[in-house]
Amino acid sequence: MKDPKSQTSKSLSAGIGALTPEIESRIDQQLRAMHDDVVQQGIPEDFFELISRLADSANEERRPERTIQQKRNNGPSSRS
Repeated sequence: MKDPKSQTSKSLSAGIGALTPEIESRIDQQLRAMHDDVVQQGIPEDFFELISRLADSANEERRPERTIQQKRNNGPSSRS
């Protein structure tokens, strides 16, 4: 039994079933139009808020331990 994937790649490399430049151009135009639509939609507000909260959390984890302790104690530490 022959592998269908190898048959497909052989036929495409031989030029059988290959796309014409006109078809490739049409596909290119349609993909660009779809991409532009997605980019113009922007980021949904809920998703933006989630990213912001994750970034804030990541920044807290990178702060020195003394700063984290201050936040946990809701005030400045006795250390200066």
